Amino acid sequence: MKKSKLKTYLALEAIASFIGIMLLLIDDFAGFYHYDYYNKIRIWGFVGLGNGVLGSVLILIGALALLFSLYTSIRYLRMKKISVQSLKKDMKRVMISGIFVSALAGIGALVFIITNVIDETQEWWLDSGFYGAFIGGILIIILAKIILNKLKTKK
Repeated sequence: MKKSKLKTYLALEAIASFIGIMLLLIDDFAGFYHYDYYNKIRIWGFVGLGNGVLGSVLILIGALALLFSLYTSIRYLRMKKISVQSLKKDMKRVMISGIFVSALAGIGALVFIITNVIDETQEWWLDSGFYGAFIGGILIIILAKIILNKLKTKK
């Protein structure tokens, strides 16, 4: 694989990781709204960093997994001479990180949806924190797989 193409894929991976981290940490993961007609009470709720211990811990774990991908991509972008063996090993780890983040976001969304369906909440939504983590993780998986495939065809 040409070094310029490799650097392009690594840069795209770094961008996807960075955007995923920012959306996950800055914006909410999900939210809901409910209006009790009988008592005339409106309830809004959000799941995000700082809105509960478990949610915050899971969001931070997802952000750390994305941060690992960002760190690995930037490390290889800065290298002048890249070892193919270490790149393969690290791209496999990055793929596992992407799978973990996407699965964590998907399971978190599923739990949120089931909870709101059981509670009969009128409106609920997945917010940009979910999409940043889920889509960011999928993009990381795809880009790491492309890099691994290009390294295999190089031989």
